[in-house]
Amino acid sequence: MKRRKTKRLLAGLLALVMVLSLCEITLGQSTPAKAAVSLQNPTTDGNGATTWDCIYFGNYYQSNSSTKEPIKWRVLSVNGNDAFLLADQNLDAKPYNEEYTDVTWATCTLRTWLNDTFLNTAFTSEEQAAIKNTTVVNDDNPYYDTEGGENTTDKVYLLSIAEASNTAYGFYGDFNTSSETREATNTAYVAGKDGMSAVGEADWWWLRSPGNNSGRASYVDYSGVGYDNGYYVLRDDYSAVRPALHLNLSATTLWSYAGEVTAGVGDNSSQETEPPVVSDRDESLGTVTKGADLSLGSNKSGKLSMEVSEFFPANWSLGTSVFPVTLSQKTKADGSYSVKMAIGVGKTNMLDSKTEWSRYKQVVNDAEKYASLTGLLYRYAPVKRSTYSVSKFNKMPSLSAVGYMEQEYDKYGNLISSTGKIAPELAWKASVNWQFASPIGPWYATLAGGGKIAGELGPKYTFSTKKWTLDGKLSLKPEISLEGGYGINKIITAGVGGKLSGDLQLLPKSSCSATASAYIHLYCAFLVDWQHDLKSATFKLWSNPNKFNQKNDGWTCSLIDDSFAEKTSAWSHKSASQPIAKLKQNGQTDSMTESTLQRGILISSLPVIKEINGTKVMIFQGYDSERSELNRTVLQYSVCKNGSWTEPKAVLDNGYADMYADMAVADGKLVLAWQKEKSEIEGSVSDGANTILNDVAKKSEIWTAVFDEASGTFKQTTQLTNNDKPDMMPKVSEGSDGAAVTWLRSSSEDYVENEGTTTICRQTLGSSKAQEIASTMKEVKEYAVYEEDGTNHAVYLTEDENGESQICDEADKTLISSGEDEGIIAGLQYANGKLLYNRNGKMYELKDGEGTELTDDENSIPSSAIYCKNGDYEGFVWIANDDETGEGSIKVSMKTEDGFSEPVTVYTGKDKRIQYLSPVLESDGQWEFAANVLNQSTNLNELLVISKTPQTELTLAGASIDEYDVEDDLTAVHYYATNTELTPIDELTVKIQLEDGTEIEKTISQTVQPGETVSGTAYMDLSDVTNPQTASVYVYAKGQTDLTKNQVSVSVGKSDIRLTNSVEEKGSQAVITATLENVSDRTATTTLKLYSDEKKSKQLYASEEISVEPWKRVTKTITVNKSDLSYNANQAVYMLLHADVAEGDCDESNNDSYAILYQAKTNTNTNTNSQTSSSGTANAGKKQSAPSKTVKVIAPSKVKLTSAKNGKGKKLIAKWKKVTGAKCYQFQYALNKKFKKKKSIQTKKTKYTIKKLKKNKTYYIRVRAYKMNGRKKVYGKWSTVKKVKIKK
Repeated sequence: MKRRKTKRLLAGLLALVMVLSLCEITLGQSTPAKAAVSLQNPTTDGNGATTWDCIYFGNYYQSNSSTKEPIKWRVLSVNGNDAFLLADQNLDAKPYNEEYTDVTWATCTLRTWLNDTFLNTAFTSEEQAAIKNTTVVNDDNPYYDTEGGENTTDKVYLLSIAEASNTAYGFYGDFNTSSETREATNTAYVAGKDGMSAVGEADWWWLRSPGNNSGRASYVDYSGVGYDNGYYVLRDDYSAVRPALHLNLSATTLWSYAGEVTAGVGDNSSQETEPPVVSDRDESLGTVTKGADLSLGSNKSGKLSMEVSEFFPANWSLGTSVFPVTLSQKTKADGSYSVKMAIGVGKTNMLDSKTEWSRYKQVVNDAEKYASLTGLLYRYAPVKRSTYSVSKFNKMPSLSAVGYMEQEYDKYGNLISSTGKIAPELAWKASVNWQFASPIGPWYATLAGGGKIAGELGPKYTFSTKKWTLDGKLSLKPEISLEGGYGINKIITAGVGGKLSGDLQLLPKSSCSATASAYIHLYCAFLVDWQHDLKSATFKLWSNPNKFNQKNDGWTCSLIDDSFAEKTSAWSHKSASQPIAKLKQNGQTDSMTESTLQRGILISSLPVIKEINGTKVMIFQGYDSERSELNRTVLQYSVCKNGSWTEPKAVLDNGYADMYADMAVADGKLVLAWQKEKSEIEGSVSDGANTILNDVAKKSEIWTAVFDEASGTFKQTTQLTNNDKPDMMPKVSEGSDGAAVTWLRSSSEDYVENEGTTTICRQTLGSSKAQEIASTMKEVKEYAVYEEDGTNHAVYLTEDENGESQICDEADKTLISSGEDEGIIAGLQYANGKLLYNRNGKMYELKDGEGTELTDDENSIPSSAIYCKNGDYEGFVWIANDDETGEGSIKVSMKTEDGFSEPVTVYTGKDKRIQYLSPVLESDGQWEFAANVLNQSTNLNELLVISKTPQTELTLAGASIDEYDVEDDLTAVHYYATNTELTPIDELTVKIQLEDGTEIEKTISQTVQPGETVSGTAYMDLSDVTNPQTASVYVYAKGQTDLTKNQVSVSVGKSDIRLTNSVEEKGSQAVITATLENVSDRTATTTLKLYSDEKKSKQLYASEEISVEPWKRVTKTITVNKSDLSYNANQAVYMLLHADVAEGDCDESNNDSYAILYQAKTNTNTNTNSQTSSSGTANAGKKQSAPSKTVKVIAPSKVKLTSAKNGKGKKLIAKWKKVTGAKCYQFQYALNKKFKKKKSIQTKKTKYTIKKLKKNKTYYIRVRAYKMNGRKKVYGKWSTVKKVKIKK
C-alpha cells in the first residue's frame, strides 16, 4: 500500500478554560441560566443538600404519548468536553427483560430497547453522533456476588449500584438508605403506564446491576432506597427507566443549559445509625447557611497561527469556573453582627468549630508555602473546576480557589472591618501523544500539559449590595511542553523539544499573551539533519486570526555541525561517584551521583547501558572525523571495571557507518545487535536527503556480537543479513530456543515512498536461517516480538487509511485502535514479559488482545517512558526537560501495593537538556542511567553516567500544634509531608523539642508511597509545656537521619483571651464594660487598650497589666467623654477594644471587640431599622425592611436522662423522657466532663445509640430540648451529665 508522502499538519483542539477578569459573588437568589455556561460537577453543602447542573438534550414523550418535549438531564460529572448525564425524571416504564429467565445487562431486552427504539425516538442522527460510545463495566453484585456478565459498549445505559451510591455524582453514599438524592419522579407519560405512580410522584427505577440471582435486577425505590437483592426481571407491573449517557459537549448547538436542581436536604435525619454529626459545635457562631457561588472568568477564544499550530494545539477558549460559598452570620445583643464565609470548599464544619475555623484560616494564609494547596486542604474537600477544556487530553486542568472572609457590621449593615484571603491553585499534569508531518511521513512525540498561578487575590465585600470584588495581582501561566528526547524509527533518529507558555494577567487588568518556541530534528545516518524550527516569539493570545509575523521556511536539510569534534574531551574513567549538590525542590540527596565520561560527543548518539553478572557495559555511537563525511559513525563500547569505565573501543571498525543498536541479556549472555552499512554511504546533501536516505536503507544490514565476560570485549561478531533490502530496527529477544534477534525488512525499492511489504524477521544466535514472524503491506512504526506457549508472535503499530493509530497482530488483525477522540497510540514495547503501549498519558498492558490500564490519569506518563523490572522492583522512567528553566530531569514512577506511584524526580541537571536515556534497574532497587545530555552553557553534548541509590526520605511541608484539639489529655499535632524518594514509608516519627531541650516523641503507622503527599495528626502529651515558647516539630521516616528538611518552628503554651463588651450612653459620656475571659489552662497577663475608631487613629485608654486566671473572667469599666469622639459618615463611632497579651495569644482573632455608638438620626422615619441616604454610607439609598413581629417562645423544660449504658459492640445507648412541645433534641458526648471537642447530634427521638466508640474509654453525655421561634432555636437547660465506660 502506497503511503501518502504529503505533509499532514495535525493540530488538535485545545480549549483552555481559564480564569479572567474581576470576580463577583451575588448572595441570595441563584444566577439565571446563561447562554454560555461552564457546567460543574455536583456540589454538596454542609446540610447534605446536593446541587446538580442540568441541561436540555434530545426530546421524548413526557406530557403525553403524541408530543415530544426536551429531555432534562442532571450532570453527574463533567470532564472537559465529556459530560456524564442522568435523566432528571423517569422517562418510560419497561421490564428489565421481556422473558423471565437468567439474564445480565449484556443480554437483557431493556438494553436493546434503550440503544434502538429509545435512541432513535429521542435523538436525531446529529444528536446520536454527539452521544459517546461508552465501555460499560458490568461488575458483579457487591452484596451477593451475582455475576454481572460481559462488559458492553453502549450509547445509552442504566446506572449500576456503585454509580448510584457514588458521592462524586451527588448521591448519598449508603446505597441501602433512603435519600432524596436518588429519588426520581414520573412524567405524565410514565404515570399513564400500568402500575406506575401518579405524575410528579417518585417511583421505582431500574439499575443495570444484577440482584441476588440472575433472574432479578437491582433497583431504587420511591424513597431513594437502593435494593441490592433486586426484583424479578419480568414483573407483574413495570419499573421506571431512567437512562444515562455520555455527551460530547463540544456539540454546543445541540444542548442548552437548564439551571440547577437540588435534593437531599435533611436526608436521613431520623436514622440513628448514621446521624448528622457536627463536631466541636460552638453555639455562639451563628447559623450556617449556603451562600451564592463564586464565579470566576469570562468567555474568550482565539486561534494560534499556522506556524505555531504545527507544534501545538491551535484553538484556545476561556470560560467560567464556579465555586461554592458557605457563610455564618452571628447577631450580637446590640444589633451589630459578624459574617464568616468559607469559599471554594465542599465541607462546612469549619464554620461550626472554633478549632477547625482557626486551622482552616491558617492553612489558607500559608498556602504559598506548600507545593499543593489542595493536598493540604484535603480534609476540607476543596472544589476543583475544569479550567481548560482540551481536546486530545483525557485529563483536564483543574482550578481551586479556596479562601475565607471575616467581617464586622454595625446594626444598619455598614461595614466596620474586613479580613480574608483567597488562595488559588492551578493544577494540570497530563500528556498526550502528538503527531507531526515530516518529509518521511507522520512522526510522534509527547505534549505535556502543566501550569501555575502567580500572584494572589485579596477579597473585598459590600454587604448592602451583596457583591464581592477581588484585588491584588494574579496571572495564570498555562504551559504545554513538547517532550520526547531522541528516539529511533527504522533508519531515522529524531529529537523534538519546545514549549508554549501563556501569561494571562487577570488582575488588575486583563491581558493575554503567549510565547512559543519548538524544533524537530530528523537525523539520517546520525549525520544528515532534517530540521524544522519555530523560533521563539511572543504574541497576543486572543487575536483572531493570530498573526505570528514569522516566515515559515518549512523543512531544511544539512549535515550536522561537526565543530563539536574539535572540542571532544579525553575519556574520563570515573564511574558515577561525584555527589550532586542537594536540591531543595526535588528532594535529591547524596544518594544521587553522576560522572561525565566525555564532553563533545555526537549530538544524535544513543547510549545503551546493561548489566550482566555485576558488570556494566555501555554502547554508543561515536564519531570518527577521519572517515568520509557520511560514514563517520562508529559503534563503541566501554566496560565498568572496579568503578572505572574503560577507554571506549569500536565493536567492528571496517570503515563503514554503524547505525541504531540494541543490547540485552538473553539466554544468560549479553547480546548486541545493530544496523551496519555494508559499504560507504553515497550521495550529497545538496541533492536532498531522500537520495541519502534510500542509499542508507539499501545498504543497511543486521549484525550481532556477544560480550565475553572474561576478556571484557565483544566477540562472535556475525553478519545476519546480506541483501539489497532495507534491514532495520534490530532488537535482542529471548525465547525457549535461546537468544535471538528480531528486525524489520522492507521490500520497497524506495524507502521514502515505502511501497511494498514490511516483514518482521527473527533469527536465533547460531542459526543460519531467519524466521518470518509477520508480513504486512501497512507501514510498521513500532513493533514487538514475544513468545507464548512456545510460539513466536508479533504485534506492530501502524495507521489505517483514516490516519488512526492501531496495534495489529501477525495476522494483520487490529487489536487496539485509537478510535475517534481516544488519543494516538505510541510507545509500543515488550519488556520483562509485558507487552505495553501508551495512550494519552496512560500506560496499558496488551494481553489476550485487550488493553488493561497499568497507570492512572494522576501519573501522566509519556509514551517515551521505559519499563524496567528486576526482582521485587518495577517502574517506569522517562525524561522531562524544562526549556524555560533550562533544567533536564529524570522521573520515575515505581510499582507499589497501590499501583504505580506519583512521579519522583531522581535527577535534575541545571543547563542540561537530556536528549537520550538508557536505564538499568538493579536487584537492590538502585538505578543506573547512561545519558546523552546537551550542556546548554557550552553547547556541547556530554555522555553522562548517573547512579541513584534508593533511600528513605520524608520532606515536611508544614506542621502545627492545635491546643484546642485535645483527646484523653493529649494535644493534636497536625503535619503535612511528602515522600520524595523511591522507597515506600510505613512508619513516621513525630518529635517535639521544647526550648529547655525536652523531647516528646510518638511513632505513627502511616503508609506514604513514593511521590505521595499526606496529612496526619498525632496526639501527644504536652503536659511538660508550662510556659509560652517556640517549639520545634520534626516529622520524619523510620531510619531517616538527615532531618534538614523535616523541622518547623511553632508556638505552644500560649493562653487564649476572649474579649467582649457592652456600651451604655449616660448623658455626655459612654460607659464601656469590657470582659476579658481566659479560655485556656494558663494564666494570661493582659493590657486592655481602647482606640477612638476601627483604624486606631487615637488611643483613648490603656490599662495596667491585668492577670486573668485560667477559665476565669475579669471585667473592666471604661468611661469616655462623647465630645472626644468623631462620628463617621455612617453616623456612628466604632471604638476598638484590644486585648494585648504579653506572652502572645494562641488565637488573636478574638482579641478585638467593637464598642459602637450611633448618632441620633436627623430624618423623620420612625422605623428604627430604616437607613436613609448619607454620604459614604455603604447602603446609601436603600431602606431596610421593617422587622417582623416576634412572639416570645418559652424555652422547653429540662430533659431527664433516664438511662445511659454500654451496649455490646462498643456502643453507648442513651434514653430520656419526652419533653412536651419540644421540636427536637440536641445530644452531646465527649471524652471529658468539660465537653471539650464534643460531638453534637440532632434527633427527634428519645433514644440514641452511638456506635464505634473506643474501648476502655469513659464518655460523658448530656441532652437538651429545643423549640423553634421562626428560624431561631430556643434551647432548654442541659440534662444532668452522665458518664459511661465502654467495656464491651
